[in-house]
Amino acid sequence: MISFPSLFSYFLVISSLSYLFLAKFNIILNIIYSSHNFIFNNSWHNTYLEPSQYFEQRLPTAIIIGVKKCGTRALLHFLKFHPQIKILGPEIHFFDRSQIYNKGLGWYRKQMPFSTEEMITIEKTPSYFVTDKAPQRIFHMNPNIKLLCVVRDPVIRAISDYVQSISKKTDQEPRSFDDLLFDAKIYASATNMTPRKIDFNNYLFFKNANASLIGVKPKMIDTSWSAIKIGIYANYLARWLSYFPRDQIFFVDGEKLIQEPSHIMERVENFLNITRYMTWKLFEFDKSKKFPCIKMTNASRSKLYCLGNTKGRTHPSVSNDTLARLHNFYEPLNLRFFKMINTSFDWG
Repeated sequence: MISFPSLFSYFLVISSLSYLFLAKFNIILNIIYSSHNFIFNNSWHNTYLEPSQYFEQRLPTAIIIGVKKCGTRALLHFLKFHPQIKILGPEIHFFDRSQIYNKGLGWYRKQMPFSTEEMITIEKTPSYFVTDKAPQRIFHMNPNIKLLCVVRDPVIRAISDYVQSISKKTDQEPRSFDDLLFDAKIYASATNMTPRKIDFNNYLFFKNANASLIGVKPKMIDTSWSAIKIGIYANYLARWLSYFPRDQIFFVDGEKLIQEPSHIMERVENFLNITRYMTWKLFEFDKSKKFPCIKMTNASRSKLYCLGNTKGRTHPSVSNDTLARLHNFYEPLNLRFFKMINTSFDWG
């Protein structure tokens, strides 16, 4: 007959093994559920873990707010390989579309990947940066949230935006970049304005109306074209700084992110207060597209994880005259932006 102490010992052993099994099982389940973005009540398999180890859907603690065609996809792609970060892949547009925002924060949280308390959840929607209501809405969710903003030379950004736009219009002959950039109607209306009626956008028209500045035929830059308008970063940043302190927003130079990914990612990791992980050993350049890929290596093999086929599209040839006009147009606007963020980038 088995004595009571022996039975108690067996019970302790079985209990310990059960605890270890359920703990591991919880982690495996949540990894699977997180990767498929399943929505379910996971309280039962969190029972055997410390609260900080629970895998739950949590509101983001950092958001990539913009800017479109500046490298936001590359930044998110790199961040998803960090072991302390969980990302939401699709752009959810929660804070910039009222019909989605009205679904509430409960709905928003249920779209997030599963993570522990010690991890950082990040989502990316570049249109937040240019949306009037986004700063206030994000502030109301979490006034202490960390914001990441990728920017690049607005001239290059505008051309990249144009390339993406025409790639979606395969059923018609696209207008040229110059044709969209310069609009005679704008020049005609601008020349009838008086100084007393000049607002900020009108100032932009006038600044580029004076052909004597660059010695060419008068042409007006169409600042209503979104490809141009989005690059006036200072206009949009003013709204964000009315809600968030400057040190709560980290600005990434999109060109440097591609040229020096390890260095830039180190700064991003410092901003997010996470362990240094994205070292130069993780990056390998795709020579055809000139984009960095992530190189993951295990005992048997290495695998490259690169951005999709839509990245690295060939840009159209743009005349030196047009480039000169654009750089002249953006130069004072860039200086205003640099002053606001207390740093500068090598643009133009």
